[in-house]
Amino acid sequence: MIELVFLKKDEICPLMSKMRSWLSTTELALVEAGSVAKVQEERLLSYGSLRLLLSSRLHKRPSELFIERLPGQKPRYLPQGDPGIYFSVSHSSDWMLFGFSYQFDLGVDLERRRPLDDMPMMAKSHFSPTERKSISEKKDQHERLCAFYRTWCRKEAYLKQKGTGIVEDLFKVETSWPVFQGCQIRDIEGPAGYAAALCFPDEPPSLRGRGVKVDIFVPHDDRSDHLESCLYGHLSRGRVLRVD
Repeated sequence: MIELVFLKKDEICPLMSKMRSWLSTTELALVEAGSVAKVQEERLLSYGSLRLLLSSRLHKRPSELFIERLPGQKPRYLPQGDPGIYFSVSHSSDWMLFGFSYQFDLGVDLERRRPLDDMPMMAKSHFSPTERKSISEKKDQHERLCAFYRTWCRKEAYLKQKGTGIVEDLFKVETSWPVFQGCQIRDIEGPAGYAAALCFPDEPPSLRGRGVKVDIFVPHDDRSDHLESCLYGHLSRGRVLRVD
């Protein structure tokens, strides 16, 4: 099974003071290297939330996890006698998206839908003719904008699954079909006003007959101990999206 967790940034901010103590020296250096305070805060929330969510699945303290972060490479958890786990992280504006799987690598992407004055030019530069045609056929500007972001998320999710970020030419990634070069690419329903996508190997044996669990974390108490307890738990407020 694949698990997807959406976290709203301002609702987990009370945990920020604790998160700093969980990070490795490499992660702390990356946080401090942020160009402005907002970037530093986003990195701290992303790294800290990932550690807490991983710790609940691996039954270890957040500070005990060895997460390798090398320049130009996809971050990965290096198990030390523990079961391995694959993850992917994306954040945009007010929300973060985390994907987890014990069986295979995956990629996720999340984008807030903002108006784009240069949308036709961006589509021409990064999308295939088939993708551009699909967008242009939408009946109004809002539908075209939604289609643009769906396509963008699919491409980034694929590149994240491959571990290449957006270094590759997005134009080469074709998302008009649900399977591309051995990977399934799926749209994910997330928070209102956002597009999201998931990419994973096509028909892995471990996923047959199972599904994707999607959790949207919306706490009703901003106490840091309550938030940590909820995040550490299994986030039962979820729904299952079938992928078989």
